[in-house]
Amino acid sequence: MAVLPLVADDVWVTGYVEENGVRKDTSYHWDESTWREDVLPPGGRFGGGRHHTFGPDADTGYYAPDGLIEDGAGGLWAVPSANGAYSDPRILHYTNGSWRLEQTLPHVKGAVQGITRVPGTDSVWAVGFRDGGNPLVISAD
Repeated sequence: MAVLPLVADDVWVTGYVEENGVRKDTSYHWDESTWREDVLPPGGRFGGGRHHTFGPDADTGYYAPDGLIEDGAGGLWAVPSANGAYSDPRILHYTNGSWRLEQTLPHVKGAVQGITRVPGTDSVWAVGFRDGGNPLVISAD
């Protein structure tokens, strides 16, 4: 889970739950009186995904949520879970009342693992890996 408190009456929580082996990714928005739920688009998953341990317990893993920031225009950016080491690096964007999964670099394989916005600007920076472990750095205004 990731939590982003913007102000006391504007709080976001993202993550997932598993019930009977089925994963449901969702976000919740607090507006001082109620929680509203927003489900992700097909293929969208929150957080940095499953990170696996090495050694005797190599088949175990843990969930590591990464990156939930405001976009400076009333929306949010979030880091999705990667669909494998060689998927398209994408970023989740919440705007106009719904989440969209946006492609960052169309011909690069890898994953976005962290994101931030430069304070006082619309500039967003994202980092991760590409091509089997090489660094990936993306910036956009």
